[in-house]
Formats: sequence, C-alpha cells, structure tokens
Amino acid sequence: MLRGLARQIRRATAGLSARTNDSAGVRTGRTILELAEVIAGPDQSNAVELPITQADLADRIGATRESTARAIGVFRRAGVLETGRGRLVVVDIDGLADLVRAM
Repeated sequence: MLRGLARQIRRATAGLSARTNDSAGVRTGRTILELAEVIAGPDQSNAVELPITQADLADRIGATRESTARAIGVFRRAGVLETGRGRLVVVDIDGLADLVRAM
C-alpha cells in the first residue's frame, strides 16, 4: 500500500513539475501520448482514437484551449495526428514522440 501511495505522489510531483517547466505544446504532446498508451496499451502499431475534445485536453494539462489548439495544429501539419469532432486520432505515435522531444 505504501509503494502505491509513493508511486502516486511521484507521479503527481512529476506532473506539477512538468506544468511549470514545459511548454503547452510539450504538455499537449505528452498527454496525447500517455492517453494513447492507456487506450491502446504498450504495443501501439495502428492509429489510436482518443475520445477527448481540445477543451478537455487543455483543462487536463492546465493550458488555454488556444495554446492546445496551436500544438494540435503543429501535430496535424506534421501528419502524426488527425482531428475530428470530439476526438483525436494519433496516426504516427513514434512521429509524435519525436516531435515532442524536439520541442
């Protein structure tokens, strides 16, 4: 039980640190990657559809919807993400990870 609590505290601390140190684009990309892993599991070889709106994603990462939309636009133009009404589709997980690392 203590290990589980310690893991949750480390995750929360890392999240707070990322909110203050990383740009909205990096936080957007990392969160999309995390959600894709939760939905598809660690062996993601196909496109992964995420049922989340840009506003919900912005709330989740603590950014404005506009800055989140700008980051999503960068990912779309790079061809690693597609958008639809109330959903995001990650079409190239490795490419998205590379873009986030380069930001």
